[in-house]
Amino acid sequence: MIMGGTGSRVASIQARGTTRPPHSSSNSDPSHLGRREEALTHAQEAVALYRKLAAERPDAFLPDLAMSLGALGSCYRGQGQTRKAKEAFEEGLGKLSPLFLHLPEAFARLMAALCREYLSEVAALKEEPNPQLLGPVLETFAKMKDQKGAQAGP
Repeated sequence: MIMGGTGSRVASIQARGTTRPPHSSSNSDPSHLGRREEALTHAQEAVALYRKLAAERPDAFLPDLAMSLGALGSCYRGQGQTRKAKEAFEEGLGKLSPLFLHLPEAFARLMAALCREYLSEVAALKEEPNPQLLGPVLETFAKMKDQKGAQAGP
């Protein structure tokens, strides 16, 4: 059983579709051109840069750091490095969580993508997701869903 009563919410996030990972989807993306090492290097450089910027101005750069960690996780996945991919997605979730919990509508798409990717890697490793990390996020998604349902009316 995944995280007690939150299993259905985890399944809901997984079922929202298989959108592209949270990184550039342009045709010039090196990972789509078979240049995985180059893509990994670029993703690592982006993470290093955004770590520095986020340390100075977290509100401005944590979303970019989270997105870069998602790209890094995708690169690791492409190389079959499932553990590193999971860790990158998990860190991205952790970095974005405070902002998402404060402004869920602003960060919902990125958070949902990171959740899907993280849960995919957790499943591939046959592990359980981190309930301390996902619990508040899933509760916020549930509240957002409830609010949208209430706004729609009968």
